[in-house]
Amino acid sequence: ATSEDLTFAERGMSPKRVTAESAFSLMLDNQSEIEALSRKKIGEAIGRAIDDAGLYGDGTAGNPLGLLNSSGTQPLTFGSGDPTWASVLEFDQLLEESNCVTDANAAKWLMSSNCKKVWQSTPKFPNTDSTLASGNVSNGAPIVFTNKVGLGERVVKGSWENLLVGLWGALELVVDPYTGATAGITRV
Repeated sequence: ATSEDLTFAERGMSPKRVTAESAFSLMLDNQSEIEALSRKKIGEAIGRAIDDAGLYGDGTAGNPLGLLNSSGTQPLTFGSGDPTWASVLEFDQLLEESNCVTDANAAKWLMSSNCKKVWQSTPKFPNTDSTLASGNVSNGAPIVFTNKVGLGERVVKGSWENLLVGLWGALELVVDPYTGATAGITRV
């Protein structure tokens, strides 16, 4: 066997900060589960911010660089009209040529619910019942639906195991009962 030198790419990461806040009155807190609801909503807001940054971050002014603005991604447009089976296969070809899919089962589609409707109603071939997407699968790969990619026709396919999201520490909640104390307001 011949020896081969392995090379590894380095990705730099640095901490970023995302915040969300909530405020509620002590009276409301005493008669409901508003604190638990507030924590849940803050967690959801932070999760949405991480999703947005992971997809669309522009890498400037302290913002992370998102997937859709990263170099090395392979954009593919369908041109005018609905997508075709050939364009679906072209997605796979681009992924294979870029060697980014290390596990064929790891590749997944990401698209909006509007795209889902189009793909599930667009025939693969003329005069057939077979469509570009059957259920939540297209060309053997699972489809994840989200409006994070926009309500238009944007479709992303990739090996999501290769997407790196660095998190420093856990979710921290800071309770401020003082700033709004005269009005009986607690800020979280």
